[in-house]
Amino acid sequence: MGTDGAIRAAFNTRKVAGMVHSPKVAGVVVVLGLAACSVVPKSPTDGLYGGELCVATGTSPAKCGAADVSLFSGRAKVRVSDFVYDLLLHRGELDLMLVHGTTLVDIFSAPYAWSGNFLFFADRERQVDYRVRFADAPASAAVLKESR
Repeated sequence: MGTDGAIRAAFNTRKVAGMVHSPKVAGVVVVLGLAACSVVPKSPTDGLYGGELCVATGTSPAKCGAADVSLFSGRAKVRVSDFVYDLLLHRGELDLMLVHGTTLVDIFSAPYAWSGNFLFFADRERQVDYRVRFADAPASAAVLKESR
């Protein structure tokens, strides 16, 4: 199983199927999946997208909502209302900065994986899994202006 499969499987098993979550097991699956991956899945092309952000905490099912997402030169931005997830994508690991308006809410680093137009990552310390969908329809021009 490749990186994307390991992270996607951990997300789906824990949240969508409603099975009991074990952060230790999910973390091991993600790490082993990353170690076993010899080919890095290709990310979507740079640009603006309408999208969706799904967040799952603890053993609760994932909650999803519309998001404006952009991808430019190894940096992704996910905007939901006045919250912005700013993701700097390195090879296999991302640095995340969450901002609400002008207030810094959180910063962490985590492994990530692409699967088609989906980006999967998790904050193991807080037991939160994330899935971002980069949809085909482009977002508004206002998002482009704010995301640069």
